[in-house]
Amino acid sequence: MNDSDKQQFEQQAILQLLDEFEAPPVSLDFNRRLWQTLEAAPPPSFFGLAKTWLKPAIPLAVLTALVVAGFAFDHHPASPGVTTLDADRMERTLDDIQLLGQFETNQEGVPAV
Repeated sequence: MNDSDKQQFEQQAILQLLDEFEAPPVSLDFNRRLWQTLEAAPPPSFFGLAKTWLKPAIPLAVLTALVVAGFAFDHHPASPGVTTLDADRMERTLDDIQLLGQFETNQEGVPAV
């Protein structure tokens, strides 16, 4: 007998027992006793309710913090400083633009600068 046959046999036995079970009749004062029990129970505390709501949120918060930390460490911004090489190139480019502006003229022969 393999595992699936054994499991099916056990399920049939349980279903047969459930079919044979007779539930006792409900007493006439069932509702009254139920409400008395519910009213006698202390109300849940604020911390108990907070724990119930926060318990599933904690793994999500940890995952979010890890993703944000990983992104922050992986994507650090480039330094905004300008190197001396960049400054020299920019100065030479501006000089070239000024030199070209001296040679450009409009139709009357007046410099366009």
